[in-house]
Parts: sequence; structure tokens; C-alpha cells
Amino acid sequence: MPMAIPLLGAAFMAAGSIMTAVGVTAAIAGISLATIATVAGVALMAVSMLTMQVPKPDSTGQQLDTKLSAKAPVPVLYGHTATGGTLIYRELSGKKNGKLFMAMALSAAGPIAGVEYAYANDVGLNFYGNPSSTISMVTATTPSSKKLYRNKLAQRWLPGETPSTTTISQGFGGYGPAPKNPGLASGHALALVYADYDSDQFPQGLPKMLWTVRGVKVYDPRKDSTYPGGSGSHRLENAATWEFSENPFLCALHWTLGKFENGRKVVGIGAKSSEVDFPAFVRGANVADANGWKCGGVAATSDDKFAVLSTILAAGGGVPIARGAQISCHVNTPLTTTATITAADIVRDIEIQNSSSLRSRYNTVIPTYREPSQFWEIISGEQVTSSVYVEEDGGFQASKEVEFTMVQQAAQAHQLATYNLVNSREMLTFTLGLKLRSLSFRVGDAVMVAVPEIAAGSVKCLVINREYNPSDQVVTLTLKSENDAKHAFALGQSQVAPPTIALTGYDPTDMAEPEPTSWTAQGGTLTSETGVKPVIRIAGANDNPYTSAIIVEYRHVGSPVWAQAGVFSRDTTLVEITNVTSQTAYEIAISYRSAVGAVSDRAEFGPVIAGDETYSWTAVNGEGKPQDNATVGAPNGTPVGDRPAEEVIEDLDNATVVIRQLPDLVSSLVQQPIDELAALHLSYSAISLRKSIALADENAVAVRDLKTYVDDHNAIVSQDFLNLTSRVGQNEAGLLVLNQTYASETAATASQLTDLIARTGANEAQIVEEIAVRTDATGSLATSLDQISARTGDNEAAIQSSASAISDLTSATATRFDGLETRVGGAETLISNLQSSVNDGSTATANQLAQLGVRITDETSAREAAISTETQARVDGDGALSGRIDTISSDINASGTGLKAVIQTVQQTQSDQNAARASEITTLQSRLNNVNGEAGASIENKMSTLATLEGGLQSAWTLKVQQDVNGQRYVAGGGLVLENGVSDIAWLADSFRIMAAGQTPRQVFYADANGVRIDNAAIGVAAVDTLQIAGNAITANQVLTGADTAVAAGGTADFLSTGWLTIGDGVDGSGIISVAYTVDATSAYDASATLELFVDTGAGYPANPQISMVQGVTTDSGNSYWRQAGSLMHVVDGAQVRVRARIRSGVFMTKAVARPMTVRNIVMTLMGAKR
Repeated sequence: MPMAIPLLGAAFMAAGSIMTAVGVTAAIAGISLATIATVAGVALMAVSMLTMQVPKPDSTGQQLDTKLSAKAPVPVLYGHTATGGTLIYRELSGKKNGKLFMAMALSAAGPIAGVEYAYANDVGLNFYGNPSSTISMVTATTPSSKKLYRNKLAQRWLPGETPSTTTISQGFGGYGPAPKNPGLASGHALALVYADYDSDQFPQGLPKMLWTVRGVKVYDPRKDSTYPGGSGSHRLENAATWEFSENPFLCALHWTLGKFENGRKVVGIGAKSSEVDFPAFVRGANVADANGWKCGGVAATSDDKFAVLSTILAAGGGVPIARGAQISCHVNTPLTTTATITAADIVRDIEIQNSSSLRSRYNTVIPTYREPSQFWEIISGEQVTSSVYVEEDGGFQASKEVEFTMVQQAAQAHQLATYNLVNSREMLTFTLGLKLRSLSFRVGDAVMVAVPEIAAGSVKCLVINREYNPSDQVVTLTLKSENDAKHAFALGQSQVAPPTIALTGYDPTDMAEPEPTSWTAQGGTLTSETGVKPVIRIAGANDNPYTSAIIVEYRHVGSPVWAQAGVFSRDTTLVEITNVTSQTAYEIAISYRSAVGAVSDRAEFGPVIAGDETYSWTAVNGEGKPQDNATVGAPNGTPVGDRPAEEVIEDLDNATVVIRQLPDLVSSLVQQPIDELAALHLSYSAISLRKSIALADENAVAVRDLKTYVDDHNAIVSQDFLNLTSRVGQNEAGLLVLNQTYASETAATASQLTDLIARTGANEAQIVEEIAVRTDATGSLATSLDQISARTGDNEAAIQSSASAISDLTSATATRFDGLETRVGGAETLISNLQSSVNDGSTATANQLAQLGVRITDETSAREAAISTETQARVDGDGALSGRIDTISSDINASGTGLKAVIQTVQQTQSDQNAARASEITTLQSRLNNVNGEAGASIENKMSTLATLEGGLQSAWTLKVQQDVNGQRYVAGGGLVLENGVSDIAWLADSFRIMAAGQTPRQVFYADANGVRIDNAAIGVAAVDTLQIAGNAITANQVLTGADTAVAAGGTADFLSTGWLTIGDGVDGSGIISVAYTVDATSAYDASATLELFVDTGAGYPANPQISMVQGVTTDSGNSYWRQAGSLMHVVDGAQVRVRARIRSGVFMTKAVARPMTVRNIVMTLMGAKR
């Protein structure tokens, strides 16, 4: 079965793949690695919130099987369900090892509530006595059988107290003690089995055992008077106060807390109570009770902890989530919003996903669950669909099978499948950078998004992820739409599915202009050592959350041309325009530019008058400087050079006017090209916008900024920033490099971001490289992300590689992801490889997942082909495990018809202290789903070997072919097993034949429900209940024997009487009957007897025999003991015959005396021929 990749490795791989290097540093700057490691097993629970997909534990599918190993993973049984148990003890004793003693572990973490019933080969067992209190013998079965197991099979059920008061040997009572006195098994619920072999009672050997069980007892905070709002005697620290429950959230809480014995964890995650969000589990338990949702199933200690937790919660419509450093959960139920997010709360660009691709959607769910009436096998339930969703998806019906392994009610499986469907239609997601107050929002909270600017007037959403960057105090929330109408549909209160929520009417090019109150403009002066210069000051703050840049312009009052003062960052609060003339009136304009290049209308301010302009006399120097207090005059007519002074002054006045108008003249020449270029803004990728933009707004930019500072947490930060931009027409290129180091009293980090981008119109090429390292007292972390992408129109190609390494005081983890993707129209390709390695000293795990896929979607159909290889190797204190899954598939969905073909090979080896196992399963499957129903054909080839420490050996091979047509299943196949030197072969088929090879193959053996046909057979010894032979069809005669028969002196006795025998071919044949015998006289005197043969061919036996013969011995002395052989023969004609042979003791010869006699060695032969 598929192996789950440990979540620790997946968690940090995924985090590294979506954060920039700066983002990684900031996200973990205030959290110790020890805390991260505490909840590492649930670090990516936000992914569960987003997808609502449940990983499957490794042991799924083995619940009903009996595990044959004392070192097998420890099972724990939740709720009410059935299990085949785990064999932990087995011994043979008695004559020919005919007595068998076994101990089967049903569940750890005992005591359980109890065993209800036991089955053997699907036959219910009825006991004389109560197996829960004493060893009890089977006295009857259901359905009733006169032979099976009666007085030969006994059981005792131990609940698993700690400490146990009964040893395994004592549990066998009068049938024991078991040969090797296995002792106690405290904390483990056991089924002790005693069998006394009898071929009639056990015609197929030891039967397959199955028990229905009420599982472990769990803690319910609602019944704990020390818990807020609780009432009752339950206490978390005292397991003796706990009770049995089928509530999924209480069982999930039990698994989260784990069960400890003598300070050692037995099962579960083992989280501390401070690491568990009890109110969330209580809320989920209340919802499950209200909806009648229950769980029942078996988990194992070898299973991935997160997968088990997810599977249990899925039975209650829940998913696990991480809230800070606590393990929590979310349940499908209507939620009350805790806050409203408005545009005033948003401080960064919004990322919106309004829908998902048609290729990834599904509108039909087929649930599978465990059905008690089918001996707890996993079966498919009724499919869930809606015409609303099929219509939204263009009329294509796309189905998905969802397995609820711990659900055992059809109605519950249907409701949960409906929730899975409606949750999959929650496609609207937001990623928001918010102010610090949003840090109070927790994963799982419901909030309202009220931002009309993006057409989100009032959208209810669920918080599915939260990140906090202490360096800029920005809280990043990921939200997913939450449609309250889905609950009524999922619970059957409404028959109409709610439409998928999506934003409509949002125009990203419609940018709102600044509000009049957001900015002010004032004229003033700027004083320096050289004097006073005129200035216009614009003060205020950006009031539009979608602003990426602020454009400031100015002009003389009355001028039609605006001059640009500059383009400033969105966080700018003060702009000073110094290129103004003193005592001159100006108008100011402010507009906003969005990340997609949309520019708002201008908001105009003013007029404002620039201040005076003066120069400091002391700042004037040089050889031509007049003396202090000197005066200078030039009356009209005074020559200045060769011109009068008044002409020179007039020319200077005219020049002053020109100089004052020069900025407007230059601006009119320069501004027009700038405006045209401003219309060429491109849409930047989300990665480029997370911290900075590689492309600046100006056409030519070269900026280098080196700085150090102390942040609000007294940490020392050093930054090196480089930004280069070149732009000509539609062609633009940018380079951004940001290097940063960070050191505080608790941690040290370093990060590097490099972003290269080139664009020509809609064509774009980009390379992003991000790396970050971090250390603190508890551990170390290193991450890297490389992305390469190229886009021409709608055609895209991308390569991504990410890696992370983390170590703390107890463990080390390494992950790596590499992916290639292309997209051209509706055609996509994908190649990815995920590797992870986790090591905590006691358990080491390595995983690798490689995927290759292509998909094309057009107006008529969606076609997909994929190849996946998943491998895992794990070693822990109990043993070693390796596994590999190879899957290839092709899928076509068109016009309500789906065709799917899959080939999968699952290989697994496992060695522990008691046994070594190897198995390989290859499955081929083809399926069809259309308006006429479902149909599928599959082939499964399974091989397995087993060697146990006790010397047990098993080699097995099975082949199964199967077809499913509209709920009807047809199966054929066979298998070969060799166990401890004993082999068995079995086949299941409507007919079975063996052909002899040759140019013309010839059938030599055929078998079906009507019997077996063999063309040519040599049989040494045969025991036949009913013999039907067609004349010369065989060469052997029909031979019957009779028992020795005694006859009294003068009496009569029949020594042979047959049933109907076929003559020839059973229609009309001829034959010869021959009866051979010997007759003994039992006293030493002369005697005689008459031997008679009666033959009936259908008209009844005649009154007189057909053959009669006298035998005897007489002497003159009358004293002679005798023994004589004889035979009777008769020719018969017809279809059938029956025969009776008789002896009469009497005086049939001279001097004879009636004596007692015995007929022995009786043999009858019927030789017949067919027509």
C-alpha cells in the first residue's frame, strides 16, 4: 500500500518553496527551533486546511488480517469495529502436536471496553460460558453447523488491565497452562485461542479469526469537573476514570496525547497537555455528537502519526491544524466571524486566487467506508454529485474516490463525502499583509473580508495559515472562502448545492485616487549654511492598500503641463519639491500606481506659494567679493562695458523670466515620453513582490545602499541593497540583490535574495535565488530556493529547486524538491522529485517521490498521463522497513464519460526482531464511468515470503482478476502457498481446463460447476460416493465389496445388496454381473447351503432367483469342517441394475446337517459396455 512521507520532511520542504529567503528569516526570527520541533509532525497542517485531503496510514487495509509476528507494530483499536488481531504467542503440544495455544493482541493502550463477538471463517461462534471471564468452549455456530469447531475450539478474552491480573497461561484455564508459560501482557487486550485439532471440526485447517471489539477508553474533557465547563469524574492524569467512546474527536485527542505506561509512550503522538488545544477538540466532539458521527478502526505504532490523526478526525469531518505551538483541529460546522478585515488593515499587496484550473477540479465524490454488514470490509458508497458543480465545470463530470477508513455508517460516509465535495469548491483564497492587530487571528478562525475595491464586499473566510515578520511587524494571513450554505447541503437539509464563491466585477486596472484628506501641501523654505531656498512640502500617507508607488507632480498655476517631482515608495510620508521659484503659486497632483501598472486619477491640491529665496552674505567668498557694507549704484547712462546700465538691467530682467519658465519648457519636452513609458508597466510575480521589486520605475536606475541599524527588538541588522534597471520602449531589464544579516540575544540569521528579470511586452524571463541560514541555542536551519521561469504570451516554462536542512537537540531533517513545468494553452507538463530524510536517533527515515505527468484540456475533454515512483526506507528500535510504489496511469474525461487505466507495483520488505517479510503486489486496472454507470476490470498479482524467529516459513503467490459492473463484482483467480513444508493450491473460476501442447492443442482436463471431465486418466486407488460411468468411456469395471455376513443354522441372510448401478452409458447397454465369495462352516460337521442371485433391472426383484447354486460337503463319517469358494454370474441388459445375493443354510445334500455359516471375501463386479 502507499507509504506516507513523514510530515517533518514535507513541512520544511514546502515552507522553503513558497517563502523568499528574507521571508524565511523573518518568519522564524522570534520562534525557537525547539518549539518548531515540538510540533514538527503537524507543521504543515495549514495544507490540510487548504486541501481538506487526508493522508492514509500505512496499516490501512490490514485491519481484518491476522498479523503473524510477536514484534509486529502495536495496534490500538478505537471505537466499535472488527480486527483480525496480531499473533504474539503460539505453541503446539499434545499427541502429533494436535493442541494449539495462541495469544492474539487486539489492542494496546488497554483496558478496552470489551470483546463482543468472535468469528471463524465468517462463522459466528457461540460459547458455553462467557469468554470475558473464563476460558469457554464453542458449543454452536451461527449459521448452525453440526461439525464445525464444536467442543474443539475455546477462547478467553482479556481486556488489558495495567497491571494484568491474569497471565496468558492462567487464561487458558483447564486447557493449559500453555507449554512455555508466556506470562503477562499488561496493557494489551488479548484473545486467547485454544484448538484441539480434528479433521472434521477443522476441515480447512485453522480458520481465519475475527473479533468485534469495543475499543480503548478515552478522556472526555466535558466529563471533567476540573476542566472549564466540564462536569464529572474524568481526570486527564488518571486513565482509570476514562470511558469508552466512539466520538472521533475524543479518539483523536487520545492519539494526540498518547498513552504512557511506566513513563514510556506506548501509542500516539505523545504531546504535552500544554501543546494541545483542548477547546478545539471539545468543540469538534460536540459537533460529532450532534451529527451522530462515530469512528471505528485500528491504528498502528508504525503508522505516520499525522496520517493517523488526520484519518481519525476525518471520521468527524475534521482536519488537524497547528495553532502556534499547539496541535489543534478544525471541524466542518458553521462558524461565527471574529473580525472584519477592511482596506485600512492591509499594508501590502493582495494575492488572490479566484478559482482553480478545470483540470484540478472534481464535481463528484465516491466515498468508501467500512461496512459491518459485509464483515467490516471496505466498500463503495453512493456517489455524491451536484448538477450545479457539473454545470460550473462545463458539463464534464469529474469524479474522485475518497476513503473514510474509520467510518462505519453509510449515512455518515455520505455526509462526509458531501463535505469533501463542497470544501473542494471553496476555491477563492486571499493572501494578505496586515497590520499587527491581525496577530490575534488564529488558524481556523472565521473572518469577514470587506474590501469593495476588489469586489469583496462581504466575503466570509477561514484563516488557514498565519505568518509574522517581526522585522516589519507585518502579519501575513492566508484565507479561504467559507460558504455557510454548504452545511445544509452536506447534512441533507437542502437538496441544492450552493454555487462556488468567486469575486466578480473586480477590475485590477481601476485604481482609486487619493482621498483629499490623505495629503496636504504647503509652501515654505529650506534653510542651510548658504541661505534660504523656496520649497513645497507634501505630507500625508498612502490610503490605498493596492498602491505600489506614489507619483507626485506639480505645475505653475495656469499651466497645462504637469512636471513630475518623482515616483516614491508606497510608504513615503513626506516629499519636498525644491525645484521651484520663490513667491510663485503652484498646483500639486498626487496619483497612485498599482503593482499591475494601473495609475489612478490625479488628486489635486493647492494652489500653494513657494517661500522666499535668500543667500547668506558670509557664504559669499572669492576675489571679487565687495567689502562688507559696501554699496553699489549705477544711474541711467552709466556704461557697463559698451552698453548703458539700463539696457543691461532690462536684459537681465528678461533673462530672469526665461530662467523661471525654463523648468516648464523642459518638462513639456521630457514628460510626454515618461508618460508613455508609464503605461508599459508589467505584472510582477508574487515572489518578486514579497520584499522588493527588481524593476524600478525610472528608465535607468543604478542604486547601491549599505546600512546597519538596531530594530525594535534590539537586534543588529546589516543590509546591502543593489537595484539596477534599464528600459527602452517595451524592453526592460532589472537586477535586485538584497543581502542581510541579523543578530539578537537569542538568534543569528543571514539571508540573500537575487532577482533577475527581463521583459519585452508580455514576454518575460526571470531567475530568483534565495538562501537563508539561522541558528539559536536549540538548533540550526538552512534553506534555499531557486526559480527559473520564461513566459511568452500564455506559454510558460519554469524550473524550481528548493532545499532545507534543520537540526535541533533531538533530531535532524533534510529535504529537497526539484520541479520542471511547462504550459502552452491547455497543455501542461510536469516533472518533480521530492526527497526527505528524518533522523531522531531512534528512528531514521528516508523518502523519495518522483512524478512525471502531461495533461491537455480543451473544449471536448481532459486527457492526462502520469508516472509516479514513491520509495521509503525506515529503521527504528523495532526493525527495518523499505518500500517502493511505482504507478503509471492515463485518464480521459469527456462529455460525462471517464476512462482510466492504471498499473501499480507495490514492493515492501520488513525485518524486526521476530520475523522477516517481503511482498510485491502488481495491479492493472481499467475503469469506465459514464451515464450508464461504472465498470472496471483489474488484475492483481501478489507474492510474499515470511520467515519467523520460531522457524516458521511461508511462501505465497496469488493471482486475481476482477470486474465490477454497476455494483456487481465478478472475481476469478488462484493461489499457491507453501507453509512450513506443507503446500496448497486453490483456484476460483467458472471453469478450469488443462490443454496438452501440440500443433493442435488438446483438452485433457476440464472442470466446472457440473463436474470434472478427464479425457484419459490412470487412477490407482479411488473412493467414489456416486459412480456414473458411460459404458466404454473407461476400461475399468465397477467393483463393489460386501461385509462378512453370518447366517444361523437353517437360517437365511443377504450378504450383498447394492444400489442402482449404470449399465454401459446409462441408456441401453449390456453387462455381466459376477459375485465372488467364500463360505465357511462354523462347526466340524457335514453341511450344505444354497447361494442365490437376484437381479432387478427396473421391474423389481423377482420372487425366485435368476441364479441358484448348492454348495456343501458330506462324508460317511459326518465329521468334516469345510471352506469353499464360489461365484454367481448373470448377464443383464438395460440402463440400470441392482443386485442382491442370499445364502440359505439347510439340508440340501445327502447326509448334510444344517449348520451356522459365514460368507466372507465378497466382491461384486459389473462389466458393462456403452452402445
